[in-house]
Amino acid sequence: MSHAKDDISELMARYCFALDDYALADLAALFTVDGVWQTQTATATGPAEIEALLRKVAPNPAAGAVQRHLNTSIVITLQGVDRAQARSYYTVIRPVDQVPTVSMVGDYQDEFVLTGSGWRFAKRVLVQSMRRGS
Repeated sequence: MSHAKDDISELMARYCFALDDYALADLAALFTVDGVWQTQTATATGPAEIEALLRKVAPNPAAGAVQRHLNTSIVITLQGVDRAQARSYYTVIRPVDQVPTVSMVGDYQDEFVLTGSGWRFAKRVLVQSMRRGS
């Protein structure tokens, strides 16, 4: 795996840790200034808007919410020296009656750009394919 792919994989992992830790400013900083975070129901552009949106929708551990995001089956395609795309699966695990339970499953469709601060998300699209209870 190339150095760029290692850096992008680490960026994807940092996103999951920041989301689970409710470190939403840190998560938003992983995006470019015009980066896009998008789901089937919401879109935010730029770190400030992404952070604000996630503060409304992400479970907060301070309120007792516990979750773990798993990012798997990662395929990264480099597009020159400063751009890349990736597709991967995400699985969200949350406790139900104190039993770890799969809550959501879907795809991440990502675009990355190499900035002066390293690789950043230019776009992250979450496509939910399964949800507990549906």
